[in-house]
Amino acid sequence: MNKKHQKGSASEFGAMQYLTEKGYYIFMRGSVTSPIDIIAIDPLTAEIILIDVKTVSLRLTGRQKGQRINRKLNAEQKKLGVKILYHYGNNKFKFHR
Repeated sequence: MNKKHQKGSASEFGAMQYLTEKGYYIFMRGSVTSPIDIIAIDPLTAEIILIDVKTVSLRLTGRQKGQRINRKLNAEQKKLGVKILYHYGNNKFKFHR
């Protein structure tokens, strides 16, 4: 596993811990080609959230130096209603609007 994949896996496990601490039931994807990394279910409302976890990368140069590089959902993820959960490091997570 290369360094990029290690970073991504660490973000996914961190996201599962974060969501578990928020009270969600967590289910992990069964395939590396899945359009969904995590399924989170709120036990109080039965809300189901399909999540793609992304590790934040910042622009290193140019006018927007220091700005987050926005990631986009693919067509299948959009169709399924997947939400991006960004990992900023230090157990800080934020859903994409």
